[in-house]
Amino acid sequence: MADPYPQVFYRDALVPAAQAALGVATSAVLYGLSVYTVLPVRVDGRCSAFRLPEHYRRLVESCTIIGIDRFAAQWSYDASRRRCSSW
Repeated sequence: MADPYPQVFYRDALVPAAQAALGVATSAVLYGLSVYTVLPVRVDGRCSAFRLPEHYRRLVESCTIIGIDRFAAQWSYDASRRRCSSW
């Protein structure tokens, strides 16, 4: 199987893709419940994200619609920006 991304963001950290696993009883597996978004990030010595506030707001709004927004109370735009800066 192809491995296009050696690392993925899973449970609040970048981990090797092979270590990211979902339980078979999760709603994501049982019902295909998910939200897809892309956060374009350029790693050029200063790590800049294109329109991060707008992308983050859209992610939270989409997750809220389908009821998987528990992360939003613990994660914020500022936390997202700091995480991006740490890469």
